[in-house]
Amino acid sequence: MGQQERQEPTRLPTKKTITNRLNFASAFLGPIVGAAIAVWGLSEARNQTARRLNEVFGQSQVRELDPNSLNTIAEPFIGLEETQLAILRFQIRKYHLNDIFYEFAQRTSTDDSLDTFHQIATEHLFDGIKIINKHTQQNTVETVIENGILGVKLDEQFYNLANPLQFQALYALTSLKLDAISQDTDHKKENADDDKTAQQERNAKNILDQQAIRWLKDQELNVGFIENGLLLADAQSLAAFARTLAAINRLGYENPRIGFFGPDKRSGGRFIEKGPSATNHTAINYSSRYGNIDSLVHELGHYLETVSQAVDPAGSYTSFDQQMKDAENKYLLQVQNKDELHNYLHPNQRQERDEQYAGYFKEYILRGNSLRAQIAQLHKTDPAAAQIYQTAYDFFKKLFKNQEFIEDGLTEEELRYQLEQLSPKAKG
Repeated sequence: MGQQERQEPTRLPTKKTITNRLNFASAFLGPIVGAAIAVWGLSEARNQTARRLNEVFGQSQVRELDPNSLNTIAEPFIGLEETQLAILRFQIRKYHLNDIFYEFAQRTSTDDSLDTFHQIATEHLFDGIKIINKHTQQNTVETVIENGILGVKLDEQFYNLANPLQFQALYALTSLKLDAISQDTDHKKENADDDKTAQQERNAKNILDQQAIRWLKDQELNVGFIENGLLLADAQSLAAFARTLAAINRLGYENPRIGFFGPDKRSGGRFIEKGPSATNHTAINYSSRYGNIDSLVHELGHYLETVSQAVDPAGSYTSFDQQMKDAENKYLLQVQNKDELHNYLHPNQRQERDEQYAGYFKEYILRGNSLRAQIAQLHKTDPAAAQIYQTAYDFFKKLFKNQEFIEDGLTEEELRYQLEQLSPKAKG
């Protein structure tokens, strides 16, 4: 593979400087720094990805932990407003951290400043855990030593923070638990009797997201993180990724390798096909400004189209290609407004069919309700375009054995069951 010359690393500010400037840098200097970095150029080239794979998989991240940092409970919050304010500060700081980390991540993957960011992220995680403990007035989350490893215990599960995936899982769970506390205090504060259905649905989705992330934490995934690959994953995005992996597992496929790599000249991710073994294939996420990893779902679509060829040809690229060709030959000339068709379904946009497969896979998994509504509307306004969409939709519906998703990898049945569990009747 081709290889570009890497830039010499530049010495960046110390931890103290970064910490002091975090809160105002994102708001006031972010756009200026972003423009300067865009001119200066990206340091990581796409062609270096494959060469670096074996260097990062299975590697740990060093994080300094105080054994007693979570085991002392502070005085309780004074009123709901103080609780809400503490959670809001935590949530805003997450976005600031990810935003500024992204700017630094584009410069270098070797500078010590990136290690500093990881340590700051750890301290930020602990700030969130302390809010949970202060709210509950007990050690809901605590630091423990298990098998000689210092880590954190949450809901009777141990998290080794030197394991990058377990760190991301714990951070996501902490964020979701804080969201749940915030929603609950909002409800109490406003006595919102007029929107109980929406409140219950948010609570149900929060619980299901936590379940998905705990499932992900327990999987023995072969995961690789480079220094500038990811700081703090978005919790809902991580849960959606987990559910997508689970759906692929239910089809009988092993998990591929998952790589978290630094910013790339293009956004999104990449899929590397290698050898006959499913576990040699690699789905890669390039870090984004907000910690969103939805691009991994697209790359899992590429993985599925590849491995299904030998196991279930009906779900393979070859089958998808033939079905879409048939639909286009039959309906494309009748389409009233070809702009109605997205790029990944429009043959005149020079999109590769494998990108159409992965793109529609992502839509089917993450935005099922929106996709069905779009097709229903097209049946009224542009029936031929609707038929092309419907062909792709039916392909994935058959692949998943008639299982349909509403959003973020959730099914209607999963959400309904959780709502029933939260109902007063179930609690009684």
